[in-house]
Amino acid sequence: MTKNLLFIFFTLFVFHCGNAQNIKGSILDLNSGEGLPFAKIYCIETQNGAIADSNGNWVLENVINNQMTLQISASEYESKMIEVDNPNTDIIVELELAHIHLDEVIISTSDSKLQRYSTFPIDSRKIADLNKIENTNLVDALSNMPGIYNQSTGNGIAKPVIRGLSGMRVLTSLNGLRIENQQWGADHGFALFNLGIDRVEVIKGPSSLIYGADALGGVIYVADEPYANANESELKMSSKFETNSLATVNNISYKSSKNKLRFTVYGGCFNRADYGIPGNQFVSNSKNSGGSVKTAIGYNKKNWITNFRYQLLSFRIGLPGHTHDVNPDVSSFLSDNQSRSYNIPAQHITNHLAQWENKIYFKNDELVAQLGFTSNELKEYGEKVTVPGVDMTLQNYSYNLRWKHQFNKHFELVSGSQGMFQSNTNGRYAEEVLVPNADFVDLGAFSLIKGTFNIWNIQAGARYDQRSITTLESVDPFAKTFSGVNYSAGKSRSSKNFTTR
Repeated sequence: MTKNLLFIFFTLFVFHCGNAQNIKGSILDLNSGEGLPFAKIYCIETQNGAIADSNGNWVLENVINNQMTLQISASEYESKMIEVDNPNTDIIVELELAHIHLDEVIISTSDSKLQRYSTFPIDSRKIADLNKIENTNLVDALSNMPGIYNQSTGNGIAKPVIRGLSGMRVLTSLNGLRIENQQWGADHGFALFNLGIDRVEVIKGPSSLIYGADALGGVIYVADEPYANANESELKMSSKFETNSLATVNNISYKSSKNKLRFTVYGGCFNRADYGIPGNQFVSNSKNSGGSVKTAIGYNKKNWITNFRYQLLSFRIGLPGHTHDVNPDVSSFLSDNQSRSYNIPAQHITNHLAQWENKIYFKNDELVAQLGFTSNELKEYGEKVTVPGVDMTLQNYSYNLRWKHQFNKHFELVSGSQGMFQSNTNGRYAEEVLVPNADFVDLGAFSLIKGTFNIWNIQAGARYDQRSITTLESVDPFAKTFSGVNYSAGKSRSSKNFTTR
């Protein structure tokens, strides 16, 4: 099997597709017929964009020679998503003034359709919009979305709860890369930074069919910011200060796009002291600090697109109110002084995230292949400052293959295979072993058919999963294999103003 996967990825890498091409068109006001100046065009497949000129005319460079999905938007106008079959024809798009905004445009789901055309309920929000509400981390921002609850033990530790489920029962995906964190306790949260993130999508339905059997509560899909527009460069810097915790948050980013090559790099850091509460007091050991560096490089050549992404995150988090006493003294968790100096208990988290993605487009087919690696290192200091009481490293190697075939304008078939190898390892000098050394092997395959008939949309499919767990301890060894089949079906009825599922 390993040889077959390596052959597939090698084929994708060396696939020769000739030169990319450009497409052009105009964006007009529906009523007046006048061009809309500085409207935005974004190609979902290539993650490439352009901005119209003062007359509404635009040129999008280095697109694929295949059916493309374009997202068209302009200030104060309803966004529109269109399918382009013939890139050699000028594209004229008419936008209507926005009166009531009803639907979000979903760009990461497998079919790239408007929310109302999916049988799965999807809530999509821009991070820029969520950050208008004061928050300290990504999950705090998520808690402002309908149906999402934030389970938190401090201003640096939080995990989302969907339909009463959290932790390993809520799957997190970053650009299609499965994120695995140590989330087995209340003090171990969701280790992602807002840096370079464009939008978050929450799928609350039977999403385990597409994303995996452990997505019982739902899926949190996090999408990075798009690359810079063709042949443009961007440099952004930001700095924020929060009075309650005396927090400083600093970010810098650089994007560049030249011909077929796209590149981005981000850097950010934050530092928070103990946060204040009414009565001129502060919560002891509630400070947190950290930083992140991430980069991405993309290349497209006609019908082939490849992207490589890497991110390093480091967090230092205090654990306020952490005690094993039956009747704790609440006043012992409070202080009259605000401090940035760390004391125990505390956590130090280091994450490595890497992903290589390839997409190949044919006349009626799309092939997506992804390889991913995540490493989550957790050190928890309980009684000693220098020696961690808990020292665990969770490493995850994953692959994702997906094939989509368009039979006609009504029917579409999506099939694929997903798998991962995961290992949990305790440090040599760890004082406690809470989760034993163990290996996990996951294999899954799914198939989903979609149909569209006027205002009716249907989806039906099945998925098979197999998980093997083997502990590596000499005492009480454990080896078990679990397997199961999931089925899912749904329908939705969509009109211009309403959607029922």
